[in-house]
Amino acid sequence: MIYNFMDMPAEKYYDNKKECEKRNDMLNNKNNQYIATVKNDGEWACFIYNADKTLVVRSRSISKVTNKYGDFTAKVPHLVEEFKKIFKPGTVVLGELCFDDPTKTSKDVGTILRCLPDKAVERQKTNPLSLKCFDILEDADSGNLLKTPYINRLTLLTTKLASSTSAYISCTQIFLSNFIENAEEIWSKGGEGLVIQRKNNEYEPGKRTAWHTLKLKKTLGEVEVPIIGIQAPTYEYTGDSPDTWKFKDENGKNITKFAYYNWAGAILVDYKGTRVSISSGLNDEDRAYLNSDEGLEAIRKQNLIAVINAMEEDPVSGSLRHPIVVRIRQKENM
Repeated sequence: MIYNFMDMPAEKYYDNKKECEKRNDMLNNKNNQYIATVKNDGEWACFIYNADKTLVVRSRSISKVTNKYGDFTAKVPHLVEEFKKIFKPGTVVLGELCFDDPTKTSKDVGTILRCLPDKAVERQKTNPLSLKCFDILEDADSGNLLKTPYINRLTLLTTKLASSTSAYISCTQIFLSNFIENAEEIWSKGGEGLVIQRKNNEYEPGKRTAWHTLKLKKTLGEVEVPIIGIQAPTYEYTGDSPDTWKFKDENGKNITKFAYYNWAGAILVDYKGTRVSISSGLNDEDRAYLNSDEGLEAIRKQNLIAVINAMEEDPVSGSLRHPIVVRIRQKENM
């Protein structure tokens, strides 16, 4: 291992929330040029497994006290042990130290990594940190990979991890299409979002090159809005399994599950004076309740609140881009 990974600055992801052609190209995977991975909410870490079989787990940021990158090695001994079982000496892997529970954030991870090693290990006895790998920069067999296209690096990484039985180390989830829909699903479960990259990206230490990468994160935070109505669901089923679909109307026509049960298709909320329709994040129980006598009466009396999130607020229309329902609750002090 010739390259000095111990002092290498991390690549930075581009973050642009403004509507534009280049951003839409990435969101819509124009010409199949892009790939997306889940951005787990935790602490970036670089696992450097040296040829002499020593392993160092270093941080992304330089400490203002020591003027050096942080060293997590002694704080995650279970990951060090597992890593050595999977990879050969001469391997450098990037990943996120995080919890499997997507609702736990970097703050929760920080309560462990800010501790001294003994305390950090103690705090992980019942709920240890996991490593979600998302890049490999050096391989014992292939050598230095900084100039290798990201799709090739990611393919190599998934191959290395395919036979692993580790309970703590795995590859982060990968998406080849439907980036927005998959981001919405992640957000609805409390996750942070996605990172979209060009498939041909080389790794660029310390750089944030525009439109080579794109962070797709929920940005508004949780917002409470009154529910002012519901919308009927889509009626006709147009999915991929028409021959085996079991929900049909009285004429034998395939219809959606929501239409079959007469559930709500979406809610209408009042966001700063703008009516916004939201369907993402509603579960079956929500949909059934909303179109029940009890739910409709609660809406009529303006007693229902939706806690929502969204990618961003549209600066022109005042509406929301890709809104998601986090939960529905009764208004307090009714």
